[in-house]
Amino acid sequence: MHDSRPFRQFLTLTALALAATTDAAAASITYGVSTAQFMQSGLNGTVYTDEDFTYGGTTGTSSLSQDGISLFGSANLATGQLRVSNSGTVPGGYGGINAGAFASFIDTITATGSTGGLNLGVNLTIDGSTTSTLPNNTDVFLRIQIYQPGHFQAAIDGLVNFYDPSALLWGTAFSLGSQSNTNPNVSPYGVTVAGHYNNGTVVVPLNIPYGLIGTQFEIQIALHANQGGSAAGQGQSWNSDYSHTIGVELSGGNGVTLQSNSGVLPGATSAVPEPGSYLLFSAGGLAMLVLRHWRR
Repeated sequence: MHDSRPFRQFLTLTALALAATTDAAAASITYGVSTAQFMQSGLNGTVYTDEDFTYGGTTGTSSLSQDGISLFGSANLATGQLRVSNSGTVPGGYGGINAGAFASFIDTITATGSTGGLNLGVNLTIDGSTTSTLPNNTDVFLRIQIYQPGHFQAAIDGLVNFYDPSALLWGTAFSLGSQSNTNPNVSPYGVTVAGHYNNGTVVVPLNIPYGLIGTQFEIQIALHANQGGSAAGQGQSWNSDYSHTIGVELSGGNGVTLQSNSGVLPGATSAVPEPGSYLLFSAGGLAMLVLRHWRR
């Protein structure tokens, strides 16, 4: 039987560390990008996916178009940009709608200098819009989370859940779009929705105390656009368009310099290279995508 429960989360929990390096031990993965598109057809229950997981890389993109639904995601550490879109028009009789677009990047940051009493600045520029005939079925949100150093590699190795709350130092989320759910369920990530932003361009400055996150940490920023519900009796149309940009730039504070392990994240300089060659993982058998569904 076709499962018509709406798509709620794209979680990358584990990946297989199966790549050779120039050293005896594999170099630790401390940055990367991931995009993932998912759709379960309401016509026949078939699942379609397209993913691009590049752990140790700085760009990724994926897209999917099927049964009147189009999904897209891209991530670029060098420009600090995330883009997603999820749009569709399905007729009555289509059945359950279960589609999600996702893009994310992660980087390891080291703050040097006197950080006492200061904050990490994370400046977000958000530009996009949502239209939907059934806004409560449209979930678009941005989340920002900071983890202990080494957490990303432990998750890739399958030692911990990627969203293990014991490693989370700080986190928040924002719902997006004028015609969308203002309070999407983000609890699996261990964060809550701190606010909602309507269509258009907004700038969100975040100030995160170093006293909470320390001077070395891993930051993940992820953008989601999910569509659920059912068109068994009535058709639906929606367009969650955040393909313009989510722009991210860091700032260290007075006298504080930020270094990123990717060497390219805006607002941070290049960190000292790690020994060994970086491991590059893609979705072709080196990543496990966990799809979580539940009823509203």
